[in-house]
Amino acid sequence: MRSRRNLGPCESPPSAWEARRAPDDEGFTLIELLIAMVVMGLAITAVIGGIITLVSVSGIHRTQANVTGVLESAAEVIKSDAYTNCASANYSLVGLALPTDVPMVNITQTITVWNGSSFVPPSQLPQCQSSSVDLGLQEIVISVKTSDHQPATGKFTIVKGNP
Repeated sequence: MRSRRNLGPCESPPSAWEARRAPDDEGFTLIELLIAMVVMGLAITAVIGGIITLVSVSGIHRTQANVTGVLESAAEVIKSDAYTNCASANYSLVGLALPTDVPMVNITQTITVWNGSSFVPPSQLPQCQSSSVDLGLQEIVISVKTSDHQPATGKFTIVKGNP
């Protein structure tokens, strides 16, 4: 049987709950449990947010890497094509391998020719209008833009010379 201690002058007898409670019966209060749940919820939310960001950034990086690959491949195809004097039309991109997992919207070429001091459009070079022979140097800017939900763009400049 438990021993009872004597009450002091300002103490009241224990309530029915306190009398039934074992001396080592300590637990968490409702407030402590609610605070712990809120802290755990915030931690889980932060982890899930980090995972979502990681997946999103990975997709952006993959798309940009695909754009870079397309630009480099297009540059190789154009470099292997024969030089065209006063090229007003784009070089052929036949044989260019496009990635299947990234929808490409646009692959453009901007061709300028050397006039002796700078690159200008072929229409502004007098030789191209009269004899269709340029000075043997062209600057070709290739641009690629994707159409997916995370669009990526890229530009690549090559200079092509007439051997």
